[in-house]
Amino acid sequence: MACGLGVVATDVGGVSAALDGGRAGLLVPPSRVAPLVSAVQRIDDDSELRERCLAHGLELARRHTLEAEARRVAAIALP
Repeated sequence: MACGLGVVATDVGGVSAALDGGRAGLLVPPSRVAPLVSAVQRIDDDSELRERCLAHGLELARRHTLEAEARRVAAIALP
């Protein structure tokens, strides 16, 4: 996301949260080739979708820097 590239990822673990529920990239079920291929083609073909995901992904990357996350964790750990 931080590189401004389209993201297609499997929906496992915290990936959905990292992609803001799919707003910053496309989520596909794990171990399913056809949906993966379809999602890659879709993000390549649909420039409006791609640009929307890229913009949101860059926004998320700017908000979730190492420094920002360290401050957030410190605020929780040290009230």
